[in-house]
Amino acid sequence: MVNKPDPSEKPSLQSRATTAKLYIELNQLPQAIEILDELVLENDQEIEPWHLLAICHSAGDTYAAEECLNKAIEVRREHQRMPSRRRVSLLTC
Repeated sequence: MVNKPDPSEKPSLQSRATTAKLYIELNQLPQAIEILDELVLENDQEIEPWHLLAICHSAGDTYAAEECLNKAIEVRREHQRMPSRRRVSLLTC
């Protein structure tokens, strides 16, 4: 019997974003997209995963790339409207 991993045992968001960047550098885009999709499901208010998804999709699915880039821009604008003390990124924690 295989036990499901405990979500609290997952690597940090920053570690997973770094792993996705490495996959992008190695041109292993499906692996990067899988990680990044998970990151935006966990927190869709982070700019970096959306930006990285746009980069991944730009190699083929330009519509998806544009959608991800638009989401990154939207999140950035929302962050700019927030008071500076509330702009804590989970990727830097």
